[in-house]
Amino acid sequence: MTVPGEPDKRWRHVSLGHYYGLAIDEDGKLWSWGYNYYSGTGNGDSTGAANSVIKEVRQVGTNDSKWVTVTAGFYHSMGLREDGSIWTWGTNGNYATGLGTNAGHTLTATEVPTKKGDWKYISQISSWNYNAFAIDKNGNLYAWGVNVYGNTGLGIAHGSFAQTPTRVGSGTGYRFVSGGTEHSLAVKTDGTLWAWGLQDNGKLGNGKTSSWIGAPERIGTDNDWVYAQAGRYSSIGIKANGTIWFWGYGGPLTNTGALGAISSPTQQELQ
Repeated sequence: MTVPGEPDKRWRHVSLGHYYGLAIDEDGKLWSWGYNYYSGTGNGDSTGAANSVIKEVRQVGTNDSKWVTVTAGFYHSMGLREDGSIWTWGTNGNYATGLGTNAGHTLTATEVPTKKGDWKYISQISSWNYNAFAIDKNGNLYAWGVNVYGNTGLGIAHGSFAQTPTRVGSGTGYRFVSGGTEHSLAVKTDGTLWAWGLQDNGKLGNGKTSSWIGAPERIGTDNDWVYAQAGRYSSIGIKANGTIWFWGYGGPLTNTGALGAISSPTQQELQ
C-alpha cells in the first residue's frame, strides 16, 4: 500500500472494514481507501452510493497527526487520539457511532463527547451488529449501539440500544475487549477472562451451548490470559506462556478439524 507521491511512507497500524480500509502512518496521520458506503472512510462524501469508491489512499482530515489507533466496522469507524479522545464516523444507524443519533451518517471524524480526554483503549467494532466498546484510563468498560443477545454486556433487552457510551456493570480493571457478532470477550489486568452475549456453540467458554447472558461472566479460574478475540461462531485466546486456546464452533480452527461445539477453552497445538 502506497500513498501517491509518497512511495516510501511507513505504517504503524491498519484496520479493514466492510470493503474499506483505514491506516495510521508513522507520523500519526490517518488514511482511508475503498468502498465508501455510509461514509465509513471518513472522507466527507455524502452520497453513500454503492459506486462511491476511493481508489487511492487518501488522508482523513488535514494536517492531523495525533491518531493512536483506529478500527473499521461494517459501515462505521472509530479512532483514538493521543489526548485520550474518541472520534467516530459512518452510519449512525442503531446508534453505532455513540453520538446519540439513530439517523443518517456522520461524514467526517467527529468526537464522541462523553468522558472527553479520558479514554485509553478502543475495541474492534462489532461489525455486523453496530456496536462498539471502549475502556477508560481507570479500567472501566463502556459500550454503545444495539444490544443483540446481550453482546453489549449492559444487561438491557435484546434489540434495545445504548445511545452513547454507557458503563458496563461496576467492575474495573479491564485491559482489553473484543466485540464479536453476537458475543464479546474481555481480559482484565489480573489475567482473568470474561464473556457475555449469545452462547450458542459454546463460544462464551462457560460450558453452555444455548441461551445468552447479558452481563460479563468470568470464564474459568485461570488468571494468565493476555488476549482474547471474539468472532462470529467461535473465540480464541492466548495465555501468558504463549499457548493458543480455542472454543466455540469447531472445524478448521481446531487441531482435529472436528465439527461441533467446544464449550470451554481448549489448548491448540500448532502443526
